[in-house]
Amino acid sequence: MHQEFSETRDLANISFFKTPKDAGKYEIRQSDKFIIVSREGIVVEKVELYLPARIIAVHVDDYKICVVLRKAEEKKWQTVKGPVALTNSKQTNYEDSTEETKKKGLWEFLEEVYFNGDEETKKAMIDSFRESQGQVLNTNWKTANKK
Repeated sequence: MHQEFSETRDLANISFFKTPKDAGKYEIRQSDKFIIVSREGIVVEKVELYLPARIIAVHVDDYKICVVLRKAEEKKWQTVKGPVALTNSKQTNYEDSTEETKKKGLWEFLEEVYFNGDEETKKAMIDSFRESQGQVLNTNWKTANKK
């Protein structure tokens, strides 16, 4: 399972991405400093947490499982396993780029298209992604409706 991590001062969010074909009941539980994701009794992910935290919410849909954790202390984690030291001793200084030249991440772009789109765009995106089991994303309802 692919996973993504984000955080605020007092919360940590871990998203586990799955495909619709990964049907079955998922169970999310916490054991000491671990978040354990199981499907039909089989452990599919076990993630060690950097610092103590407790699960306060779990959201499951067709494509992802979001686990929201409340941090025991307000400390920056950077990653789910804590701060990462740079392994490359050679560092490159990059000039600050303007907002216009910054490239958005794929997820940010897709969220922007979805949330700023009309109802037909949203329906096309959902239906095409669902029908293709996560392989195709179409924003044109006329095209998506024909397939």
